Amino acid sequence: MDKIVSDKRDEIAQVCEKYKVKRLDVLGPVRVGWIGKDTKHVDFLVDFADPDPHIGGFKSLYWNLSTALGDLFEGELDHVFLTTANTPQKPGVEMYIKKVRESVYANGD
Repeated sequence: MDKIVSDKRDEIAQVCEKYKVKRLDVLGPVRVGWIGKDTKHVDFLVDFADPDPHIGGFKSLYWNLSTALGDLFEGELDHVFLTTANTPQKPGVEMYIKKVRESVYANGD
């Protein structure tokens, strides 16, 4: 995993706890420790615990987590992409994701 993510594990964990994340994985070039001049983004795969409808439900959690991760990496990355673990994927993509995902945060509950 690239240093840009591993150095922020504690802050990422705080954000994940705040927004009820069950598991957060990193994908793509940042997972293998390569961020080049043309690759200034990080892809995350998120699995939320049951969203609380009192704070806006899934859409609110998704948006707030996306914004918080973007703020956390501000100035270091151009884009933070967030995909949910239960988002339907094209054939073959799910198998690829299973091969390239690396856990950044997991709630032990």
